[in-house]
Amino acid sequence: MIDARTLLLAEQTHRAEGDHTTADLLRNAAQTISSLRTALRLARAQIAAERDALILCHGIDGVILATDREGLAGVADLDAVLAQIDEVLK
Repeated sequence: MIDARTLLLAEQTHRAEGDHTTADLLRNAAQTISSLRTALRLARAQIAAERDALILCHGIDGVILATDREGLAGVADLDAVLAQIDEVLK
């Protein structure tokens, strides 16, 4: 996966070679990637807070009982989303 830093290095190379159109596109792509990563980090924090609130609401001393299927399913769903976000943010 190409990260923003790689795109910025390519942008510098293209700009040095006088290819300003491609350099501008690379810079815009790098800025978009950075913005999306920031949005994912903010979303992750909110989802993690929702997960903690769910455990607080359904749990006893931070543990959801095995009989609370809705609570466990909710935590599992949020864990799956968090895992996907973590994978992207690596």
